[in-house]
Parts: sequence; C-alpha cells; structure tokens
Amino acid sequence: MMGHSDHAMDYVWVHSSGWMMIYESLGGTFPVNPPYWGPHYQIWAATDYAGSEIDRRDLHLADWDGDGLCDIIYVNPSDNSLRIWLNQYKANGNFDKWVEADTSGYDINCPEKRGVGIYDLAVRFADIDGNGRADLLCIQPKGLASGYLNNANGLVYLSQIKKSGDKDRANLRWADVNGDGRADLLWVDKFDGDGYIYYNRGETPADGSAFTWDGEGRVYMGYAQGSCMHYPDLDGDGRADMHIVDSLENTAQTWFNLCPNECSSSNGDDPNTLTVTRMVWLGLT
Repeated sequence: MMGHSDHAMDYVWVHSSGWMMIYESLGGTFPVNPPYWGPHYQIWAATDYAGSEIDRRDLHLADWDGDGLCDIIYVNPSDNSLRIWLNQYKANGNFDKWVEADTSGYDINCPEKRGVGIYDLAVRFADIDGNGRADLLCIQPKGLASGYLNNANGLVYLSQIKKSGDKDRANLRWADVNGDGRADLLWVDKFDGDGYIYYNRGETPADGSAFTWDGEGRVYMGYAQGSCMHYPDLDGDGRADMHIVDSLENTAQTWFNLCPNECSSSNGDDPNTLTVTRMVWLGLT
C-alpha cells in the first residue's frame, strides 16, 4: 500500500464497518525473530470519506491509477458502480488525505451480485494485462469472468476474459504466481486449502476467452481450509507467497514463493515454483 521500493506489501486490517488500520512492512526481509511489522495506525474510515459505514466486503485495495500505491475502491453492491479514493502517500508521506477520483464517466456493466460468503464476490480487481493498473473483473457464480481493462485513457470492455471452469467464484483468487507482472488465477480447495493454478499467458485469444490461461494443477499445498489462505507478495520479489491466517489464534504463517530453477521472471515459471524457505509466525494484534 505504501509503495515500498522493494514492492513488499503492507498488512491492512479492515473493520466490518469500513475503517482501516495499517501495519507497515519493514522492508520485505523477514528476520528470524520479530518484529516483522512497523507501528499500526488508522489510515481511512468510510464514515469520513463516504459519509456512512461500508460493509468491508465491498471495499477493495488495488492500484487503480498505476502509481505503485494501493487505492481504496468501493463497489456498490446494488449496481456495482464505483467510488475510488486515490492514495496520496507519495505526495505527503502519510495517509492523512485521500482524493476521490472522478468516476462519472465509468459505465460499469456487471449484472452479477455478490453472495453471502466473505469471498463470494461478483467484482474483483487484479492487474491481468501487466500495465500496473488494477483491472475490473465481473465474475459469474461458476467462474466465468468478463470485465474491463483499466488503461490510462479509459476502460476497455471484454465480454469473456476467462471462460467458466465450473469453479465456484468464492474459491477463486487472483495473484501473480510466476512473477511476470500479470495476475494469474488460483482455485483454492475450500477444505484443504490446496491452490491450483491457471497461468495468465497474456492477451491472446484462446478457447473462447480474450486471454490465454494454462491450467497446470496444484502449485500451493494448503495447510488450512481455503478461507484462511491468502496470496500476498510479502518479500517483494513479484511472486505471490502463501500466507495462512489463523483467526482463532490471531497468528499467521508464511511460505515464501521462490523460483528454484528459473530465477528470471521473464522466463515464466516451472511446476515447482513454490519452495518452502522459511515459516514465519506473525502476531496480528
């Protein structure tokens, strides 16, 4: 969120009513012993910026304008319209002011509705074309994704980005697994947490979709039920790590994703991309 030079992600905690607290990353290199995170403090509240509380399921953190910082995106669950607050951290070095973007020209056509589960969302944001801007994905319950590519000069609609794999959208995650700059698609088993990959090979039409997706099976061996599995890039190497949050114990474990045989992101990835190098316990108090 803060745009660290090494691209390591920060940890943001979101209250059910829509206020946010940040724990700053200490640089992406995790020592043997804590601390792993800097001081925590509140950075945003829905009541201050939107005028009312917001269900946290409708709030997304993604880089909308391509400046390397995470912005805050609100998706109205009634019609999937957007409100976006742009991150001004690079301008003033703190989070004391967010600027709302002009979304009046956006005509979002996504007829899907979110379900009742915390991950059963009709709209997701991920940079699937690699231009540094979060694209909007409109996802049907069985996983078919249409949506909009977010370009500097506007939104470009695509009627089918990924065909349905007959996978429940609540178990889909979007993260860059192989470090090529484009978000890949993961299907996470809700029982054992295993992650199965569909590599994003770019905007080449294939199999009825505007992008080519290569399914190559399980690349993350789960360690908890699927709802506990997360895929942030905590060490800043461009690859999604495996992060497991235990909500009962208020702790987490991380397995870092390294490339054992191919260490150039331009070469893509191999089937054994996930290498367990260190298990880190992080207190999320």
